[in-house]
Amino acid sequence: MSRAASPSAGSHGKPAEGYRVTQTVARPENVSVQGPAEDVRRLTAIETLPLDVEESRGGIKRRVRLSNDNKPLTITPDQVDVAVTVEEERVSQEFDKVEIHAKDFKGAYTVAPQSARFQLAGPKSTMAKLKLTSENVYLNLHGMSAGDHTVALSFNLPPEVNVIEQKPQRFRVRILKPAE
Repeated sequence: MSRAASPSAGSHGKPAEGYRVTQTVARPENVSVQGPAEDVRRLTAIETLPLDVEESRGGIKRRVRLSNDNKPLTITPDQVDVAVTVEEERVSQEFDKVEIHAKDFKGAYTVAPQSARFQLAGPKSTMAKLKLTSENVYLNLHGMSAGDHTVALSFNLPPEVNVIEQKPQRFRVRILKPAE
């Protein structure tokens, strides 16, 4: 009997600590299988021989032989190109009572409330090192005149870090003396 089946990438080992396999793609997507009717009829996918992903970070591309699972099968083609995507695990982290200040503002001002709470998400290694300071979470008061203003925060975070939640969203700022 003859039938088309889809290759499926088998893996061997685990990616590096803090990483995970997020996608596997085999090309071509279909192969032809010939052999005893009973064996061929049960097939929905053809596994590749194991592909070593141990300690991997990033992507792996290999040409891999397809497995006949020790059955008398003829698989055409008998190899496929496999691409495995390995990505760093993402985590979320809360930052509570982060003090809010203006960045590079030479005038006098008050801000209410004086702190904020954030939930941020990003790669595990980046989040482990991340500290929120007035350099990366701040009020931009440049060009504002004396008086009351409602101001949103500005962020200077690594590009792979996302703000999931922020409380409050805006701050009441009273500029007592504008920058000169």
